Amino acid sequence: MPYDDQVKKPGVTTDVPEERSAATVLESEVELRTNFLSVAAHELRTPLQPILGYLYLMIESPDRFGLNEEGVQFLNAILECANRMADIVNRTLVVSFADAGRKPVHPCQGVVSLERLAMDVVRACNTGDGTTYSIDIPPDTTIETDWKYLYEALYEICVNAVKYSDPPRHVTLRYDEDSKAHIVSVSDNGPGMDEETLKNLFQPFYIGDRNNLSRSCGRLGLGLTIAERDIEIVGGTISVDSALHQGSTFTIRIPRRPHEPDDACRVPAVDTPADR
Repeated sequence: MPYDDQVKKPGVTTDVPEERSAATVLESEVELRTNFLSVAAHELRTPLQPILGYLYLMIESPDRFGLNEEGVQFLNAILECANRMADIVNRTLVVSFADAGRKPVHPCQGVVSLERLAMDVVRACNTGDGTTYSIDIPPDTTIETDWKYLYEALYEICVNAVKYSDPPRHVTLRYDEDSKAHIVSVSDNGPGMDEETLKNLFQPFYIGDRNNLSRSCGRLGLGLTIAERDIEIVGGTISVDSALHQGSTFTIRIPRRPHEPDDACRVPAVDTPADR
């Protein structure tokens, strides 16, 4: 039947101006938020650099500045807070870069010993809080990827598991494979997550179970967002399987054919910190 000189066909959906307008507004809001995060992080990082520099100088040369032992203790407390602030700023920059479709650096592919990488992650996460770790990865397992991104993703997942679990904490890093991908998983014996948390888990600044865990755990809600971005940069995917009171398992899949952007650098081999 004619309608405004056009024929409406069954099963064909026409664009609605209001819907296009709403989508445009949403895109603008996301872009505005991303730009704000980037600018704010840059502006905060600028004054942080001299603050950190002078703090390190004074702590390393207390006699030069007339500091006694108590004064050095106070400065160390300030330094700890300043370093935490710097970490928040750097994490925010990473997320804003990713949301804007930009990478701070390009991935550099290299052959990495996965067992050594996992050992480095465990050493970095082990703060002497009683958490136990298991590494179920064959010693000769190698993977072609950028170790920095995989290391950071595994580190963030492990830290998240420790922060949101009650003693006795246990974290397991395991390797598997199929014909298409390398599969690395991180499992914990924590409280698990409900459907609402799982749905929003990788969203920036999201923290599940705010009443019990919240930011008192010392988390900003960016760790898993960064982990997801890191794995996306190297061409992989990350998923999570969890239920309340049953712990969580994060699974990273990295294709056997490494992700190589047109502008990616390529190197024959990359050493992890354990190789140095």
